[in-house]
Amino acid sequence: MKGPHSIVGNWDPTIRRICLRCGSAAKVEIVVGGKYQMKCANGHRFIASPGRLETWVGRRDTMIDYFQRRKQWARDLLAANGLKQPGDSLLGEFEGARYEVKIGPRQGVRIREL
Repeated sequence: MKGPHSIVGNWDPTIRRICLRCGSAAKVEIVVGGKYQMKCANGHRFIASPGRLETWVGRRDTMIDYFQRRKQWARDLLAANGLKQPGDSLLGEFEGARYEVKIGPRQGVRIREL
């Protein structure tokens, strides 16, 4: 079978697909209305249009930018709430996903998706 429907449910190593939320590899689950429903190794589901699948290798910069923005958001969130001690934590929402933001033992920011 030719066309975009032939790769549904199969892992095609020639096309790299990356989840923009966590950075892990993603694969096509089903085709919905001409778009691909994809699922990454961590269970995140998202919709991708067929034209974007060929450009995912070049989207690594976008993925790195997302993680940098998320880290800065976490730092700003902790500072706005006056949390400074290791072990302090709170819940927040960034771009539609809920996270627990915690100060680590060496004053670093730890982010865990809920």
